[in-house]
Parts: sequence; structure tokens; C-alpha cells
Amino acid sequence: YPCRVTPPNIGDNHVHGFTKNGNVRNGYRDGMCWDTSTHEEGTSIRMYGCHVNSATEGESYGSQKFYYDKTSQRIIHPQSKRCLELVDSNTVLMMKCDEIKLEQRWKIKTSPWFR
Repeated sequence: YPCRVTPPNIGDNHVHGFTKNGNVRNGYRDGMCWDTSTHEEGTSIRMYGCHVNSATEGESYGSQKFYYDKTSQRIIHPQSKRCLELVDSNTVLMMKCDEIKLEQRWKIKTSPWFR
């Protein structure tokens, strides 16, 4: 989906949240998580059925595990050791992590909808 101009609401396909088990879930499509099909640089993130049954059950793994490093403000995919990078206003790709690139820094807001 293209980025929107107005702030999203819960239930919107632009709302995503980190769960405590390492998934990043879509607030609109129940049971859908961020996923990547390859570890290659330049790979995009897609939505795919979550590997675990719920946000509170089990540990995420492999292609669906991401974490947010608060110190560097980067979103990291540990399996590929790549970071999410904003390439242009509508494109986020997995790229080699680079501490200097501002395009790899993200601000994550807390929300009661994702735990």
C-alpha cells in the first residue's frame, strides 16, 4: 500500500506493531506478519501468515523475526543481519546495516494494541 498522508487508525492497514515474540503484525489483517523470502540485499518486506498462532504464543523465527534496537534506532532482521532502510517515500528494503545512514533510523511508538 502507498504511504498515507493522514495519521492511521487502529484497524488500518498502515498500523503495524512489534509483538513480544519478535513478530511485526499488521493491525488490519489478523494473523499477517512481516516476512522476507530471501536474505539478499534490496529485498522487500511482504505480509505473510504468521508462523505462530498468536501474538502471545511461541517465539517468532527465521524470516519473520525482527527486532528494534533502541540505541541505534534500527529495525534488524537477525537471520539476514540486514536493516530496514527507507529508499524513497514508498519503498522500504532490507539493506546492509550502516550506523551513519539516517534512512535506517526509525522511531517506534508504544501502543496498547500490540504487546
